[in-house]
Amino acid sequence: MIAEVMPYLQAMQWFQSTQAKALRETLHKPIIEVSVISDNQTVVRQGNKEIQAGKLSPFWSAWRNLMSEGYRDRFYHLGRQTHPVNALCDYISGQSRLSIQALTLEKMLPGDEPFSLYSICPDL
Repeated sequence: MIAEVMPYLQAMQWFQSTQAKALRETLHKPIIEVSVISDNQTVVRQGNKEIQAGKLSPFWSAWRNLMSEGYRDRFYHLGRQTHPVNALCDYISGQSRLSIQALTLEKMLPGDEPFSLYSICPDL
């Protein structure tokens, strides 16, 4: 389930480091409202602190730490395949998964020589 939540943290870290200060100055507000939409009910309930974080505790600790920098978050559930953007993301994700499953070491490494870590990092 970590794949479900990491994009939120990565996007917010990028926003915090590049856009947040300017937006706060433009809005004249110290707190920025953050709405998170997910088709995963567990993520939404954990994000809204309705249930325990469980195995995702490290993620939620990082998320809460980032939110303490001047954000107020709210998570919303949107059923799977109920919005065109959601359907597109699911399609892209599925195609990516199929492409990754089709990868083999032989396809990734050129030549006929057997793979060795030393061929990539000869200084080892």
